[in-house]
Amino acid sequence: MRSKLKYICDNYNGKLKVVHINAQSLNNSVHYDEFVDAFCDSEIDVIAVSETFFHNNSKTDLRNYTVFNVNRQERSGGGVALYVSNQLNGKLLCKSNGESYKPEYLIVEVSFGKEKILVSCLYRPPKIGYLDHFLDDIYNVLPNYDYSIICGDLNARFGSKSYETKLVTELFELCNHTCISFEPTFHTENCHSTLDVIASNLNDKVILSGQCAAPAFSNHDMIYAVLDLSVPIAKKKQIKYRDFKNIDINALLEDVRNTPWNEVYNCDGIDSKIATFNEYILLLLNRHAPIKSFSAKNHGSPWMNADIRKMIDLRDRARQKSIKSKTAVDFATYKSLRNKAKQQIRNAKIKYYHSIFNNYPSPNKLWSNIRSLGIGKSMPTDVNSLPVSANDLNEHYLSVSSIENCDLADETEKLYSTNEYDLDNVFHFKFVTAHDIYKIITDIKSNAVGIDGVSIKFLKLILKEIVYILEHIFNYCLQSGVFPSTWKCANILPVPKVSNPCKCADFRPVSILCVLAKALEKIVHDQLYDYASHNNLFNSMQSGFRKGHSTVTALVKVADDVRKAIDERKVTVLVLLDFSKAFDRVNHRLLLIKLRKLDIHETVKLVNEDLNNLVKYVTSHNLHLNVTKTQPVLLGSSQYVNKLKEINVSEIVIDGTCVPYCDEVNNLGVMFDSTLSWRQHSNNVVKKVFSSLAQARRNFDCLPRTIRLRIVQSLIFPILDYGSAIFTDMNKTVTAKLQKSENACIRFVTGASRFEHITPSYVSLEIQKFSDRRTVAIASLAWKVLKYDQPVYLREMFKYSARHCHNLVIPVHRTEKYSNSFCVTTCRLFNEYSIYEYLQLSSDRQLKQNLKQSLKSVYS
Repeated sequence: MRSKLKYICDNYNGKLKVVHINAQSLNNSVHYDEFVDAFCDSEIDVIAVSETFFHNNSKTDLRNYTVFNVNRQERSGGGVALYVSNQLNGKLLCKSNGESYKPEYLIVEVSFGKEKILVSCLYRPPKIGYLDHFLDDIYNVLPNYDYSIICGDLNARFGSKSYETKLVTELFELCNHTCISFEPTFHTENCHSTLDVIASNLNDKVILSGQCAAPAFSNHDMIYAVLDLSVPIAKKKQIKYRDFKNIDINALLEDVRNTPWNEVYNCDGIDSKIATFNEYILLLLNRHAPIKSFSAKNHGSPWMNADIRKMIDLRDRARQKSIKSKTAVDFATYKSLRNKAKQQIRNAKIKYYHSIFNNYPSPNKLWSNIRSLGIGKSMPTDVNSLPVSANDLNEHYLSVSSIENCDLADETEKLYSTNEYDLDNVFHFKFVTAHDIYKIITDIKSNAVGIDGVSIKFLKLILKEIVYILEHIFNYCLQSGVFPSTWKCANILPVPKVSNPCKCADFRPVSILCVLAKALEKIVHDQLYDYASHNNLFNSMQSGFRKGHSTVTALVKVADDVRKAIDERKVTVLVLLDFSKAFDRVNHRLLLIKLRKLDIHETVKLVNEDLNNLVKYVTSHNLHLNVTKTQPVLLGSSQYVNKLKEINVSEIVIDGTCVPYCDEVNNLGVMFDSTLSWRQHSNNVVKKVFSSLAQARRNFDCLPRTIRLRIVQSLIFPILDYGSAIFTDMNKTVTAKLQKSENACIRFVTGASRFEHITPSYVSLEIQKFSDRRTVAIASLAWKVLKYDQPVYLREMFKYSARHCHNLVIPVHRTEKYSNSFCVTTCRLFNEYSIYEYLQLSSDRQLKQNLKQSLKSVYS
């Protein structure tokens, strides 16, 4: 197959080349490896794949291609994908919904130069109708295009007079498409049928078509067509980099000392200072770490060697021979070679990954290798493969930050005009020392380079020599109240928010800032934060962006308030609000007025009333509530919640819009249901855990035990443990469900079968079971709250006993719900394990160690 692809590309360079293959699972790691090895450097323009067997966490990428895919949702199998070369532009127009009892399809616009064509990939499972769904979608878009190609496996034996064939033939006739003629494309020992098809309305432009066996994947042949349409010729991607390996440090430092930095001091204005500083830095960079480039090579799968390819070639020839001879002997020979090739690939892959993991790579390299196996989050999309233009993205990002009401600042300024300032307590930026700057810059971990081209790697090499220049620049910014213009600019990296992104709103902008801008922002943040904290300017209930506060502490407060209300025979209404583009819509002038107000100078009826006041407030500050994402829910005991539902409790109304109650809501990543049962939350967690495990299990043999443990601890346990201190009232049934998912993680690490007792594995790995880790998390949070008196809203829950000053008073409680609240549970733990004794420690490490020794459930 590789040789056929090479022939097509070498002889028809610059022409549109389309391929279809029924892969019968690219989710199979061996199939996927051969797919990557065959196509990564083939220069085929469009690759249509049916029966991908992909699911939502599958590894789907192919270097230099944009992938569009539809995955079957409710059961395995099926699925279609279209890979469009990055030399072309692909845009998703229509797709099926992934239902297994209907055909699966994608319709994508492929554009190159002035040409735009429709390319569709269609998989119709055996004896399935519903082709009208595909027809409806393609009818809607087909009139806008001169050319259209449909590829797929329709499970109709072309050339026969069956009902299936008639059904599919009518489909193509209705679309005015003609099928390219192929020999039988599906082969078994006793059957040869034409199931796969490439059909188009431009067969007069077909200059080459054919097929070849694809035993790497399935019993289907790969089919292809070359069309007389000019496409861009693929160019080797040039990767530019700075050569830091060959820097002569002594020569570099000597040059730094000889650089006339005094000119920076003499410049007028911060922008001039920054321009001069950057000029000298870039001169040094270009002299000692010059930019070099190389042509990127598509290595495919690095474990695919000459011996494996020789075995693959023998297998492919045996397959062709068995198809022609149709004898059992030749078919048996082919099967033997096929199995040997698969095993050889598996063994080579295992050997390759074991070698790199056992060489103790750096953390970045380690996680890069883990991601290459399709485990964890994928890397951001290549900018060159975006389905939208850079200009469109730029205009979109600019539009979302537009200010709708320009009079807001004037109105607010009048409101605050009578403000009297405490001149003794006015905020001014403090002088920042070279020592502080040195520490902040050395603490920067990201190696991303901003628009100024200044690299953190290079700055760290010469930091001791230039720190006083930076001291001058930073303090000039602080005292003059000016942020350098260059540092206000950023490179934007668009990261997909959804699978198959097709419009600008599907991409989240990640700003790559200048390194020194990050350092200045950190200095400003620290000084403002200290001022706001010292003067109690933070609302005590604010948890975002505050030391000692987190989503967990906020959720613990909410959950315990609900439990206490249940104890007092009350029902709670929780309304979750969503702001649209909150940070993008900040009115800068309005923000400055608010800062001056804070002495930061330039150098159910009741619920609806509260909501109306909130709407007025946020509107006056140019914020916008997204009512469509607002989620109210009734929280309380099942008895009272059900009674309120029976009497039709008052609706929630926000800005004139009625918002229906939900049975459950997602609150900062935790699912709150009406009775705080945590059932749906645990179901979501278990689903995520097993989904992540599925990613890792596909590559089980490639991962040494130590790496499997690291994957579980770094990628899966955080899912299981998030917010565990909240779930103090989680019942045994729900807890057992989570414990089973943790057991599955331990079996993955140790390779223990489902029939083996799991506790010895916990002991050998020195890992606690879920309930014990939850206990430790509760105790650790209590330690932090009581030691640092933060957050205040949690610290106020606890009082020390007058009789036993080292014990906490256990609040009076009437119901089981409040008895199992965070507050009551923490007080019991505090007293039982003498947590007071550990409050003098600088960290809670010893507390955790002692608790782990005291909790015996792991060893029972």
